[in-house]
Amino acid sequence: MDEESDPGGTPLPGDSRRSVLRVFLERLRRTVEDDPERGRALMERVLGGPIFAALRKRPRGSLVIGLLGETTRRALGAETRLVEMPAHIVHKQQRRWKRAEDHSDLTPEDYRLLPRLIEQPHLVMRFQPARPIPKVDLARRLNLISKVGERYFNAVVGTGKVPEAPEKVGLITFHLVRGGRARVEEMIRQAETGEDGQGVLRNTLPPPARK
Repeated sequence: MDEESDPGGTPLPGDSRRSVLRVFLERLRRTVEDDPERGRALMERVLGGPIFAALRKRPRGSLVIGLLGETTRRALGAETRLVEMPAHIVHKQQRRWKRAEDHSDLTPEDYRLLPRLIEQPHLVMRFQPARPIPKVDLARRLNLISKVGERYFNAVVGTGKVPEAPEKVGLITFHLVRGGRARVEEMIRQAETGEDGQGVLRNTLPPPARK
């Protein structure tokens, strides 16, 4: 970690790993805010490289992982486009919570996709929990689903998941959609037949591959 460079290319000080990480994460945030194009490339490199690999072993801080598209931001009612992955979600992704689902099948290359999947998802839908979740405003959560090759990814985002700043947008879970196209189409039908029938906010999914 000490040998990594900050977004500006200047080697970070090596006095302590914690302070180095804190400085890096803040500089990453500023780069994404000030220069989104450069920030996207940097986020992809971080998520697919040694920094995120180290965070997966010892989660700390809150990592900026994407920018919401403007339409998605408005649908979520968020004040910012920035999406963060707080340390407790990194823990959950590694199934370090007893009730957490196992997402260990995700590779560094899959995580590297996150900035693009968050900003340009094929399908944006209101979040639909498998079971009731008490004290959760479901209107403040969205499924962002994308097809990559023959696989489908779902990045669930929402507000209230970054402990030190509830107004920020945080990743809630990132996983492969088990069941593939059939499961995605089932989710679409459920969203379209919900209380207001307005659960699908955007659908640009490519047609299924011909057999």
